[in-house]
Amino acid sequence: MILMHCAVRSGRNDALSIVAASGRFGNFKPESERNVTAPEIKQGMTLENFIRIWRKVVYDGRIAQYTSDVESLLAGFEWTAKDVTAFSIALAQFQNEGDSPNVRAGLLLSALIGNCPEGEHEVFTGHLTILPQYLGYANKKIIDIYGDAGHYLGICSRGGRITLHGDAGPETATAMTGGILIIRGNCGSFLGINMIGGRIVVEGNAGNAAGAYMKKGYADTSPSIHVKGNAGEAVGHLMTAGEIRIEGGYGSIGDVIAGRIYYGDELIADK
Repeated sequence: MILMHCAVRSGRNDALSIVAASGRFGNFKPESERNVTAPEIKQGMTLENFIRIWRKVVYDGRIAQYTSDVESLLAGFEWTAKDVTAFSIALAQFQNEGDSPNVRAGLLLSALIGNCPEGEHEVFTGHLTILPQYLGYANKKIIDIYGDAGHYLGICSRGGRITLHGDAGPETATAMTGGILIIRGNCGSFLGINMIGGRIVVEGNAGNAAGAYMKKGYADTSPSIHVKGNAGEAVGHLMTAGEIRIEGGYGSIGDVIAGRIYYGDELIADK
């Protein structure tokens, strides 16, 4: 969970209303007097609750603030991976509402996944006319995405695994620090820009500047990109660490400061 100071700003005057069902307790008595710590009881979330949060929280251009605002409304509730999948499907009904719906969709889904106790999730985007951006923000879970994704898929990923069964937009895995990202289709330019850890596999083609500004973030990290199809111009431009492997063709190699680039099994840059 990403913990930050929260300041929820709403574009509507009505307060968020979440009604939780009360539990039923039997007529049991303790066998003896003793101190017992009551377990934490979390109330259940519903699809309607997710939609209310979608409509309530305003995105003002600050990713971390939006995420923090969403998490403050999610606190104290619980939901399942199936609930997250249901929200991704229902999103088509209201995805045009409000400002920056593409960013809000990706960040809200990311918050629901990141704060869900379950570790494996499925998200569907093939039916959406506006592709979610920032999907998988700061990810640590296992996510399968069926359909395409917009800009910044897997940005700041910290661990886990994201598998995209479709195409990705530009700047995928920006500032990635750990985990695995698999793209079954193609991706846009600036793949893995500023990544300092983790592994990316693109089964299709990549755009320009794949691996630009890759660097070593920690002593035990070594970022890597494997493009099984073609890559564009300026591969590995200004990279200072890591490894890039291209199996198809490529436009050009950028100004590599340090790191390795392979074309098939041939080492074409080693600094």
